[in-house]
Amino acid sequence: RISFERYVQMGYLEQITEAANIRLYHLSNGQFRLECSERQESHGRQSGLSLDVYDSYTGQARDVKTLSGGEKFNASLCLALGMADVIQSFQGNVRIDTMFIDEGFGSLDEESLVRAIDTLIELQKSGRMVGVISHVAELKDAMPAILEVEKLKEQSTQLAFEKDNLEYAKAYRELAEWEAKLLKEKETHEALKEQVKQRNEQRDHLSFLLLLKEWSDI
Repeated sequence: RISFERYVQMGYLEQITEAANIRLYHLSNGQFRLECSERQESHGRQSGLSLDVYDSYTGQARDVKTLSGGEKFNASLCLALGMADVIQSFQGNVRIDTMFIDEGFGSLDEESLVRAIDTLIELQKSGRMVGVISHVAELKDAMPAILEVEKLKEQSTQLAFEKDNLEYAKAYRELAEWEAKLLKEKETHEALKEQVKQRNEQRDHLSFLLLLKEWSDI
């Protein structure tokens, strides 16, 4: 038996999860989908509010705690954005126009980083201001405005603000998109090579069977 408060929280979590999966599908290249878990946690303290992740590569669901660092960051980002979407969908004129994301990008591989940047750019196009706190150079190159904080030996800090990074950011995006396209074409080429190899093996096997049949007829 669950309390009324827990029941309401479970309803909100389900909506947030559905909103999060829209972005997670893109970030994980269709591999992951978040699901509300029905398992009983220890002492029942968090029962009904746990999450599993369905992995389309294995066809099985597992605890979100088993995700790697980069995968967990993507899931957390999508949940945060999904929560913002759900909050704004209710009446009350509540809008979340500004968001800050603190680190986590360093755990992403190159392809995942490009997808994460795509998500942030889409948020910016929708009218939101997105602030990112990170030391990742590739992410810095993609941002149109940068506030750089440098720690000095005198235990003080120095600030440098760059607001005209738009052209550089645009060039970076075009390069990243070209690299992603090249990677996809390479994967397609490798898949075609494998298909040709399999067909050649099937043809050779068929030729061998025909040869055996000719020998048996002699």
